[in-house]
Amino acid sequence: MPVEKYQAERILAALKALAVRGFIKRESFMDECRISSRTFDRFIADLKFYVPVRYNDVKGVYEVDRTQKDRRTEMLEYYKKIMIKDDFLLFYAFVRSMIESRYFFPPFETDSGISSQSKGFDKVLSMLKDLVHPADKAIYDKVEYYLSGHYSLRNRLHYKNVLEMILNSFKTECMLQFSYFYSNVKVMPLKLVFYNGKWYFIAYLSESSRMAKDKCGVVRIFRLAYIKKPELVHGEYFPEVEIPEYSFSRSFGIYMDEDVKKAVINLYGTAADDASEIVWHNEQFTQTLADKDGKKYAQISFDYPQNGCVEVISRVLSFGTHAEIVSPPELRKQWQDEIKAMSKNFTK
Repeated sequence: MPVEKYQAERILAALKALAVRGFIKRESFMDECRISSRTFDRFIADLKFYVPVRYNDVKGVYEVDRTQKDRRTEMLEYYKKIMIKDDFLLFYAFVRSMIESRYFFPPFETDSGISSQSKGFDKVLSMLKDLVHPADKAIYDKVEYYLSGHYSLRNRLHYKNVLEMILNSFKTECMLQFSYFYSNVKVMPLKLVFYNGKWYFIAYLSESSRMAKDKCGVVRIFRLAYIKKPELVHGEYFPEVEIPEYSFSRSFGIYMDEDVKKAVINLYGTAADDASEIVWHNEQFTQTLADKDGKKYAQISFDYPQNGCVEVISRVLSFGTHAEIVSPPELRKQWQDEIKAMSKNFTK
């Protein structure tokens, strides 16, 4: 093995020790690199040409000499940058973008009125920033997430009131009653979900003014935008009721239905090229096929609830002529009817 390779390994080991622990310990470094005491002394002498290290008599270790800031330290600083944890970099960027977003978080009551910026968020950002090395902050600021809004600014008060009631229902284990379109309902809250740019409330429906009692006792999804006049109902929470477990991973979209069918979607052109990045469901099956002329296209299949057909159709329509619903027949017909209606309405 060439001498240069041994030296490169030793340099990397020294840079790692200085970046992670802040020092090089003679005995452990010699064991790690399998070198003698004389070789270690020669290596430290060579290392000083690139990184100003000095021996600390008190601690018995070699560390960076901070009194020689004018000396060359590019090698160590560069090593620190390439050692930045990519997962933490993305996590920091995501949390920072959420906090700085004007719309992503629901509105809160602040000293200056209703705002999406809670006082505590600044503390969270400050704590995260403290975990970032000063020399690395420029790199962390190069990653951003753009997060969609979920409410109009003029409706902040509505969202604030509804969210407060739902969260209080979670905390106090009280049922919730509210108006929803033309119904008055009473529910037991299960989950508050942000999905695809909108807030949803999943709850066990106990009573409804537009449904018979025997038709209730089911899990329903409500849009926060349409919940009106929410109130807590004390003393009626019944956690002993067995609620079916709800998981978004079981089928496509936010909607729930026991009648689950399999959708098959063909993607053409640029959409087919991007098929590997199109994930509508975590258990979807994607494959590349070819038509009778040998032209390639992509096909995606996944399970979807019957009452979630509108969401499937809207996703397919977003690709225009580059996407086609193949099956089931009833879903394909609904998609075709929607296209015909669009053509009729917008070609007048």
